[in-house]
Amino acid sequence: MRKIVGLLMLGLFVQCTGQHSFKDISEFEISEGLMEDGEYVKVVYSSGAPDDNLDLTYYLHLIVVSQVSKDTFNLLSTGGALVTETDNMRYYIANNSSANIIMQNLDKIQNGVNINDLGTKDIDQVVVNNTNWQDAENNFPTIIGGLANDIRSIED
Repeated sequence: MRKIVGLLMLGLFVQCTGQHSFKDISEFEISEGLMEDGEYVKVVYSSGAPDDNLDLTYYLHLIVVSQVSKDTFNLLSTGGALVTETDNMRYYIANNSSANIIMQNLDKIQNGVNINDLGTKDIDQVVVNNTNWQDAENNFPTIIGGLANDIRSIED
């Protein structure tokens, strides 16, 4: 009976606190170079977000499986991956790539800033989905970057 009451209280607590909360990025062990820029991945989890994150104040938490190495990774990304069960394949965009830096600085580019003067945003929060927290708690290596539906080289 205690377990049932405990589970009900936990469910009520999660509902009362909302679907999303935030973790500090220090709770993730970030590694570089785990995947190549442009690597094809399958998105198996996305935290979603409480808003559009237009100011890029936090990372979304995703779990992706590399289609090259078959390894599973946590991916912290400023852009949401709009995926469904049947449309969940994307290309990984490395955090320090030109494409990711441009995506993170669209507001500055519109104001005429030189792209070479830009860098990645300094973000220290990660959104957590309280309704799927068991999916997000894992020991997978963590990378930072973005996702794209399609990639083309400048020569294309």
